[in-house]
Amino acid sequence: MNYTSQVDNISLVHQAVNRKGFALGAVKAAEWLHGKKGIFTMNDMLQF
Repeated sequence: MNYTSQVDNISLVHQAVNRKGFALGAVKAAEWLHGKKGIFTMNDMLQF
C-alpha cells in the first residue's frame, strides 16, 4: 500500500517470515466454523 503526495511517499509492507501466522489463522477459522452451515467470508469470522 502506497500513499504518495508531491512531497513524500509512504509505504506499508507486511512480510511473513514463517508459516506460523498462517497456521494459527487456519486453526482459528476452523474453530469458528465448527457447527456452522452455509457460505462465509473472512468478514463473517472477523465480525466486520
